[in-house]
Amino acid sequence: PVVVGLGDSQAACLASGAVNDGDTVAIAGTTMPVQMTVAQPVLDERHRTWTGAHALSHLWSLESSAGLAGVVYRWLWEAFGTREGGDNGYVVLNAEAEREPPGAAMAFMGPWVADHGRLHVPSQVGFLAPFPMKLESPLTRPRMARAVLENIAFALLGNLSQLEEVSGRAVESVTVCGGLTRALLFNRIVADVCQIPVRVLEVREASALGAAMCAAVGAGIYDDLSAAVGSMASPKETLEPDRVIRSKYRTLYKRWVRTYDKLLHR
Repeated sequence: PVVVGLGDSQAACLASGAVNDGDTVAIAGTTMPVQMTVAQPVLDERHRTWTGAHALSHLWSLESSAGLAGVVYRWLWEAFGTREGGDNGYVVLNAEAEREPPGAAMAFMGPWVADHGRLHVPSQVGFLAPFPMKLESPLTRPRMARAVLENIAFALLGNLSQLEEVSGRAVESVTVCGGLTRALLFNRIVADVCQIPVRVLEVREASALGAAMCAAVGAGIYDDLSAAVGSMASPKETLEPDRVIRSKYRTLYKRWVRTYDKLLHR
């Protein structure tokens, strides 16, 4: 049989089990679409977000895309990486980043808070680090690695806040999937920055799993997509936010927003 598939983000939402009103998913791959499942179409008067069809015919998707994400971490690895090849290089980079404290440096490159009405991206990007009062370098590879991951998490929080504003409802938890979720540190940073529970999937390549769900329905293994989701969705664990670090990340996020707005000349 020939089975009709669907968009990669919609497929990832299926794999994440986002089939209820308010379910929210961040597909943290090369880019990072952030989609909220809604029962009725919701339109943003300022045109910052997209509204489109959900994989299930009675639902809709409200999207606030954070733009470039994993590709920025890949750039860092390629520019300042280790001699390790393949995923081993990322393992080393993740371990280095984990040893750095929150906010050791700040990055402003790649991810953004969606504004599809203007499509205005920062004209300048880079890192911020403390002034070098000592001989120790203020901007090392481990600090840059953590800054890039925190930058992506800050952009996710900004887009989640925008979805809350447009939809009129609170995001009580978020499911993250995609290649970036292989970095356990990234998942932890997302939970601590956003201060909501973060669900992580067993199958990282969620878009492929969502497409497999469609194929399973087309092949007659399941009666419909709802049944396929109920059987094939692969939640692995839920990370609870660290309340102790909430104040630190709240301050860093406000600083990130202020600097981000300056880079956009707003």
